[in-house]
Amino acid sequence: MRRISMFFAGALVAGAFVVACGGGGKTVTKAEFITAADKVCEASQAEMDKLPDPTSEAELNDLVHEAIKIERKQLEDLRALDTPKADEKALKSLFDSVEAATSRIEDDPSLLTNASEDPFAASSKAASEYGFKVCGAN
Repeated sequence: MRRISMFFAGALVAGAFVVACGGGGKTVTKAEFITAADKVCEASQAEMDKLPDPTSEAELNDLVHEAIKIERKQLEDLRALDTPKADEKALKSLFDSVEAATSRIEDDPSLLTNASEDPFAASSKAASEYGFKVCGAN
């Protein structure tokens, strides 16, 4: 479960960038945004950590389905956050990248068990460079 959780943690982290697509219009600083997004990621990661380790391919497929539901809920919650206006283009670009990686995993859950490929590597790195403390920490 740790490897699967780590892959989706990357998605969850990168998902924090999604908020550029929404928000209530309030001006926030980057630090305020990171704090709020990290809280969302922390709650989502706690849900991911509760998922059982799969013992078969069928269980892996079920697990991926559940993890994607958690991730998409997290992205919805993150979209509701206000974002720093200066970061909107970068956040939108990262969102598109995360969505593409999520779709690839949804189409082929075996990507999660492939030790040579992390579909979220680039977005996880970008999230870390952005300054998240919880999102992307796993």
